[in-house]
Amino acid sequence: MSVISTERLSRRRLHGVKVDPATYRPAYEARMKKSGRPFWPDAMWRDVVFSVAVIAVIACLAAAVGPPKLGKPPDPATIDAYPQPDWYLLWYYAVFALMPPTIENYVIIGGPLVAGAILFAVPLISNRGERSPRRRPWAVAAVVFCVMMVGSLWLEGARAPWSPNFAVEPLSADVVGTTTGPVAAGARDFYDKGCINCHLIEGQGGRRGPNLSRIGDLLTHDEIVIRISNGGRNMPGFASILKPEELEELVAFLQTRKAPASK
Repeated sequence: MSVISTERLSRRRLHGVKVDPATYRPAYEARMKKSGRPFWPDAMWRDVVFSVAVIAVIACLAAAVGPPKLGKPPDPATIDAYPQPDWYLLWYYAVFALMPPTIENYVIIGGPLVAGAILFAVPLISNRGERSPRRRPWAVAAVVFCVMMVGSLWLEGARAPWSPNFAVEPLSADVVGTTTGPVAAGARDFYDKGCINCHLIEGQGGRRGPNLSRIGDLLTHDEIVIRISNGGRNMPGFASILKPEELEELVAFLQTRKAPASK
């Protein structure tokens, strides 16, 4: 009988056979004497050969390709920074970006400890019952949930809506609605002062701050002036870096951001 068919037969025999720690060892030895092969030393050599092959491949790549070149030294004058971890840590990056800052330290220290304790305790707590995945729906559901959670956080980490978007382009004339006058000047100020890096206007811009596409329907002229001048929450105040005419141009532009009039 081939190895594949033998493995399939072994899996079929496990369906409906419940594991009991008190009788597992004698039952395992009986199955091994009847149709199995022990891992040590019969199957151990395959793992040794594969491990040596992996190390040899890594050593050959290191000798032939070498390490990647280092980039330029960090420039402290660069303020348009968009730091992100490597792709395999993007989901963890999203976890810390989305959680409240007040619990961040507790999660950094306690999270790995709790996760390690759970992984250590699972074999001790859940050590009996069915072994077939088709008869363990909760175990399969837990794995699917973890995969979906990590995948969703990975996508959110790749988008990083909590970080400014420094690659955004100036608003087009179609979005602004005009190319002259205080409204057009306000749209240019909206880009030059970095407002667009954190705020969306008709789908263009960053997502760190609120969407301002309909801000003209929500705030009055004076309320917009106060918010720009004093800031709020994560937004700094711009009173010290805006000239009076620039502030009025920004307000004139933002007041035009309203929902289209119904016909």
